[in-house]
Amino acid sequence: MKIAMQTHSAGFTLVEILIAMTIFSIGILGVVALQVSSIQGNSFSRCTSEATALGQGKIEDLMGRDYDDPQLQVSDPPLSEVTEGYTLTWTVTEDATLSNTKNVSIQVAWGERGGTKTVTVQGIKADLL
Repeated sequence: MKIAMQTHSAGFTLVEILIAMTIFSIGILGVVALQVSSIQGNSFSRCTSEATALGQGKIEDLMGRDYDDPQLQVSDPPLSEVTEGYTLTWTVTEDATLSNTKNVSIQVAWGERGGTKTVTVQGIKADLL
């Protein structure tokens, strides 16, 4: 008497599942690394945008002042203030090429990832008679 054995198997073997999980895990690790890099890039961009806005706001404030205002006097060391974790430092110099004008340079600095990043905004203040 012959017994018929069915060789039809359904499903996956344990080895196939382990190989699939390994490939999936490697792919997920790559996506996680990209996500971390993206978050760091977005953080740097946010800080740069905030620093630029603070520098622009300070230069607009200085440009709105009188030509002889104490904050627009040539000074050594430069004037500075700390705002929202950013250090604004501005230097005022007499312009050698144009009479009755001052060069204003604002440097906004902040700490990020163990280093210091800076943004510089510049303008020229004229003595309007």
